Amino acid sequence: MERISYTVLTFLLNALWQITAVYVVTALFARLARNAPAKYVHLLWVLALLLSLGLPLWSLASFGRGAVAGPTADMTEAAGEGATFVPDAWSKVTAARLPSFIISQNASVSYAPLLTVALTCCYLWLVLRRLWALRQGLRATKELQHTAFKRELSPLLTVTFERCRAAFKAKHVPVLCSPRAATPFTAGARRSVIVLPESLFEEGSPDVLNSVVGHEMAHVRRYDFLLNLVYTLLALPISFHPLTALIKRRINETRELACDEMVVSVGRLVTAAAYARSLVRLAGALAPAARPGYSLGVFDADILEERIMRLIHQAPRASARLGKMLTLVASLCLAATGLAASSFSLHAVSSDVSAERSIVGVWQGKFPDCADAGCPPALDLTVKADGSELSGLAIFYVVINGDDGPKVKDKVEASLLDARFDGTTLSFKVKTKSGGALSFEMKLVADNECELRNLSVDDSSVFRMLKKESVGAVSVPSAPEVQQGANHSAAHKEPIAGDWTMKFGDENAATVENVPGFTLTFKSEGGKLMGTAARGEGAERVEWPLIEPQFDGETLSFKVNNGDEILAGELKPVAGVFKGLWKSTETKQSGKLSLTRKD
Repeated sequence: MERISYTVLTFLLNALWQITAVYVVTALFARLARNAPAKYVHLLWVLALLLSLGLPLWSLASFGRGAVAGPTADMTEAAGEGATFVPDAWSKVTAARLPSFIISQNASVSYAPLLTVALTCCYLWLVLRRLWALRQGLRATKELQHTAFKRELSPLLTVTFERCRAAFKAKHVPVLCSPRAATPFTAGARRSVIVLPESLFEEGSPDVLNSVVGHEMAHVRRYDFLLNLVYTLLALPISFHPLTALIKRRINETRELACDEMVVSVGRLVTAAAYARSLVRLAGALAPAARPGYSLGVFDADILEERIMRLIHQAPRASARLGKMLTLVASLCLAATGLAASSFSLHAVSSDVSAERSIVGVWQGKFPDCADAGCPPALDLTVKADGSELSGLAIFYVVINGDDGPKVKDKVEASLLDARFDGTTLSFKVKTKSGGALSFEMKLVADNECELRNLSVDDSSVFRMLKKESVGAVSVPSAPEVQQGANHSAAHKEPIAGDWTMKFGDENAATVENVPGFTLTFKSEGGKLMGTAARGEGAERVEWPLIEPQFDGETLSFKVNNGDEILAGELKPVAGVFKGLWKSTETKQSGKLSLTRKD
């Protein structure tokens, strides 16, 4: 339930601002296109409704996912030939790639779990209430249809229907009479019917009949009943937003204006002045309020005054060609707005610190087809927490089949980038040598157990991750724990004290790209680890103090500020040598690092 709640809240957060952006842009272009044919403005508002729903949904689809990177050549090259347990899930990348300008930039918003559940329940209640109202409206319309019956048409009404059907090139539509219908309306998603009140069967004015029948026939020709139902269903998930009701209203208004234009301009069934007089006459003689909520009638959208004024004051109208051009430009601008809005998403995450601690630690996973105890690991994942920031290291293993079974041939280490945890799922990226990034998602399924997926591949295998130990959890120790921790820390700092040679790249290389090695000196003062980084000899020797050096017996970490950027290192002891990665906090560049004790 908590996962569902945060998913719903993420949808609502993005809908709040994305719908507003879409409405503002659409309203601007609708204003510019006010003299264009109404059907084009109607199309703009329909597009606005689709974007208003699609953009928040896209934020859910992109949650935890990043740019798809190129193939990880550094991993596949290290495997060599004959590898049977090469981690294909890391290297087989899908061919579908997103342009860099629409890569999502995500921001997290913290909410308490209880508040999130409460907001989700309120939202679901609102959607169900709107859905029930839609069901009741459709039911009322169907009941009113059942009261309608076939009635013999007068000669004038028969001629009017044939003329309207021919003008709009519509198929035969049944015409029914209902004693309960106060206004004419169209209903039926698959088989449309036109229902007229009894008074219109006695009507003798050709202009009134042409206006009424022509308007309803225009609804049939445009499939407005079915489309109106679809638009109502699409608006349900975002019906909590006030602007959704305005977008839906604009769709209804422009639909009625488009039908008016079809009667006057397309079908030429009646003049604009006669059509306006007919609307006024019908408004005085009929009772629009009695029409069912989900049918289409001549008085829909409650804009009778605007429709009459638009008919009477025939301002110069834009041509159909100009209307198409305006619609095309507006659609492109809306699409650009959608891309811009989709590139930045808000994600609701838990504000519960204890939930974050559940993901912090050292995790290990094995290949799905080699899960025995004797099989080598597929990867090790270390997750650390520094306040609200998550970081860590991923070690991917390349395994081959030897005479004595599978064994590790090589490994690739990479720092975790853009790590986020929403209470149940950890999402992160790792950088490849080619400059790309692979996106991963690790979901908690039980205590100390996760499922890891590579989101940058098609049909990624699911890796079962088990927690080996907890690290990086921030807590306030008691007094005895402080003393015990000090003794333990001192024991660990003692072996690292001394001078070490630091080299970039492989530990067997003296230099990498003409970058000479550095000398790192560690010492312990008052139980606190300190040190310096030095380069050069004699007068050319330059020293920098180490920032926040720490060693817990398993991981050595430190930072160096050379005046231009801060380099951060994180290493682990391997057979008397420290190996790990360095990373620049400014340029985000990273690479291998090694420390070897000086004689």
